[in-house]
This record gives sequence, C-alpha cells and structure tokens, in this order.
Amino acid sequence: MREKKKDKTAWKCQVQKGSMTVEAAFVMPLVLLVVFALLLLTMFVHNRAWYTAVCAEAAISASTAGIRSRQEAQEMAAEKMSRQKGEQGFPVGSLSMTAATGEDYVKTHAGIRSGGVMGIGLWDAQIEEKSSFVRPVSFIRSLMALEEWGQEKNEGWL
Repeated sequence: MREKKKDKTAWKCQVQKGSMTVEAAFVMPLVLLVVFALLLLTMFVHNRAWYTAVCAEAAISASTAGIRSRQEAQEMAAEKMSRQKGEQGFPVGSLSMTAATGEDYVKTHAGIRSGGVMGIGLWDAQIEEKSSFVRPVSFIRSLMALEEWGQEKNEGWL
C-alpha cells in the first residue's frame, strides 16, 4: 500500500514542475507586450499634451504682435514653436509645426506621429490652436472698467 502512495505523489510533482515553465513561457510575452504598449501610450499622451501647450503658448504670445504686423506675428509664433520643440523629452517619430496668420488671428498647427514598432501601433495627432489679435492696453483698460463697475454694483450688497 505504501508503494502506491509514493507513486501518486511522484507523478503529481513531475506534472507541477513542468507546468509552471510552460505557463510562464506563454504569459510573460503577453505581460511584456502590455507593459510596452502602456509605455508607448503614455509617451504619446505626454507628447500630445506638450505640443498642445506649445501651440497655445505660441499663438497667444504672437497674438499681441499681430496688431503691429501679421508677418511679425507669424515669425514670432514659428520661432517660439521651433525653440520649444527641442525641449521636449520623449521621442517623436515625425513632427511638423506651422504658423499662419489671417485677417485678425494667429493659427498654429502641429502634426505628430509617434509610437509604433515596425509600423504597428502608430498614433497620429493633429493639434491646432487659434488666437485673435489682442490689443493689450485696451484689453487691460476694459478689464479695469469691468472691475470698477463690479465694485460699484457690489457696494450695496456688502
């Protein structure tokens, strides 16, 4: 009777030893694939946020120069975008950045293509920001007038 018991436990140990190796061989590539896909997605989201901020900042800062000259506003936006392009930390597959002016606005555009290994998992983003030309002095004066009006209205309420 004792010999039969030993045989059963020996058979169970042999099955368990090999099964862990086989399971790990199937599971580990899937785990690594998910981890690397999440890293690529994180870098893409970071790049998109970065270049959205770059486009917005360039459009807003150039909108004050647009009053003097549209050409100056376009050059200012393009220079600001090209300067900040090199400060970004994560790699981008391809990047195109342009600035344009209209009758009363500055428009910046960035096209990003990042991620992907051997052509699989490429992500594209098209970012466009637009800002109307701003006259800083008149804008500040209108804000100050609005603040005074608000204080006059609120005197009776306090």
